[in-house]
Amino acid sequence: MTGYAHKLVASTAKEMAEELFEDVMRDDAVYAAHKRICPELTPKLQREMFVKLMVPHLLEQARATLAKMLETNIKQSLKDEIVDALLKDQTFRHFRNNRQQRRAATAVTKH
Repeated sequence: MTGYAHKLVASTAKEMAEELFEDVMRDDAVYAAHKRICPELTPKLQREMFVKLMVPHLLEQARATLAKMLETNIKQSLKDEIVDALLKDQTFRHFRNNRQQRRAATAVTKH
């Protein structure tokens, strides 16, 4: 999955990517285009690659989803687990943001 996120944040992002794959591939035109570009991929490999590529882009949305869950009537133990995950993920988040900023700066200087 990703080594740059807490496991709860990463697994939430993975679930989101799985759902997104279903939504995107439900469109026949998109599915046909994807099959044209990558005809050798089985549906299982298509899903795996899509999810792997999307998870890093969904980490912030996963954090937001988990944070919103804190406002609901879930068990206190689950709330505690979410708070713990979000706090621990903050270190990873700092690293992710710095990494993205370095990539953006490198891209600007190359052009």
